[in-house]
Amino acid sequence: MYILELSNHAETKILKRTKRDRILAGQTEKALNNIAKNPFYPSLKSHKANVAVTNSKAYASWVNGEYRIVWDYEKENRISILDFGTHNEVYV
Repeated sequence: MYILELSNHAETKILKRTKRDRILAGQTEKALNNIAKNPFYPSLKSHKANVAVTNSKAYASWVNGEYRIVWDYEKENRISILDFGTHNEVYV
């Protein structure tokens, strides 16, 4: 099990997007729980990706067909959640 640490940037975007969308809120919570348990859980479709927030390689995981969570390993048992948004928002 990993400890998730949300950046201020990611937390703000998650709260803003899920505030009025209960379905997206549930999907996001499920994806974050799966990342904490196993960041390469099959339904997440996690993969290395060039992402806008870090200008480097991090990992992107699916929340649903439209939204992604961007993350990277912080330390051996910690994952840093870096960004959240649509495909076009998070990829370079």
